[in-house]
Amino acid sequence: MCTGGASYPATGSTGDGYKIIEKLGHKINPISPCLVPLKVDFDFLSDLDRLSLRNIKISVYQSDELITEKFGEMMFLKHAISGPLILTLSRELGKRFEAGEKFDFKIDLKPALSEEKIRNRIKRELEQDQRLVFKSLLRKLLPSQMINVFLNELNIEGRKLVKDLEDRDVKCLIRLLKSFKLKVIGMCGFDEAIVTS
Repeated sequence: MCTGGASYPATGSTGDGYKIIEKLGHKINPISPCLVPLKVDFDFLSDLDRLSLRNIKISVYQSDELITEKFGEMMFLKHAISGPLILTLSRELGKRFEAGEKFDFKIDLKPALSEEKIRNRIKRELEQDQRLVFKSLLRKLLPSQMINVFLNELNIEGRKLVKDLEDRDVKCLIRLLKSFKLKVIGMCGFDEAIVTS
């Protein structure tokens, strides 16, 4: 019996078919949203709205234990994260999210570059321009929407000269580029799901 799912209710797929079949005496397994954006606890999320990241790596951790890693694309929304990588992870981790589990996503914005290569790139930029300020350096390394987020996270003045940065500042920048952390607290609902599980 084809009923349609409960995802994308705006298309008319509201899950009514399940209720009708249940009234006829059939047992319905619990349904849940699948291939759906994920909710995150992050102060600057709205600043990143509609920002797409390509060729990144996401490492999923729970209590410092690596659960899985994925390469590909993702996108920030005002209230959540989405995109191919995120939808895949929502499917793989869906049951665990439903059980109330939370995960830390660490995004490697430069998976093709080692920490040493990033440090060498910063040195090259500085050799080319001794008056280079920190905000201009970030423009060379990041999408523009992420610059203010990085300035806040690193607590470094954007006008500060790169040559005046302390080594620990450079280490923190590299760590953030290689491990941009988001706390994922659950899945969005049926109204944003692509399919019903």
